[in-house]
Amino acid sequence: MPMRLLFLAGACGFTSLSALAQSVSIEPGQWVFSNESTVSFSVAGQASSMVRPAQTLTECVTPEDAVLTPERVACELAGSGCDITENSLVGRTLTVGLACSENGMNMTGRVVMTAAADGRSSDGTFTADGAGNGMSMTMTGILSGRHQGACQG
Repeated sequence: MPMRLLFLAGACGFTSLSALAQSVSIEPGQWVFSNESTVSFSVAGQASSMVRPAQTLTECVTPEDAVLTPERVACELAGSGCDITENSLVGRTLTVGLACSENGMNMTGRVVMTAAADGRSSDGTFTADGAGNGMSMTMTGILSGRHQGACQG
């Protein structure tokens, strides 16, 4: 799940007028997004966990990408092979739930992201749980995005 998709919604081929009525905007320009996560898993009764190093992405957010709707975010997060189980916007908080199945592994996940009132930062969490092929896994993470000014280049 690319970091940018946890904060931004690219074009999914649809945007209804009702969806635009339920949107939250962030400031267009240069953003730095980060993602920190912990993965716990069990294979054949052996449990283990690991902390993934923080990942950072710098992205130029266009005015079009700065308007976030639940539908657009859900569409981007769902990608291929996932069903959307939750999709809401309450205040400035977007919540998307997913159920995915691939290569014998069934996963459910949830992303909750809140944009600051000034549109210059965002913070959130994500969780994912799954099992299959003799393995179970849980992933939790913290997301953040910070506006840095005008786009570079």
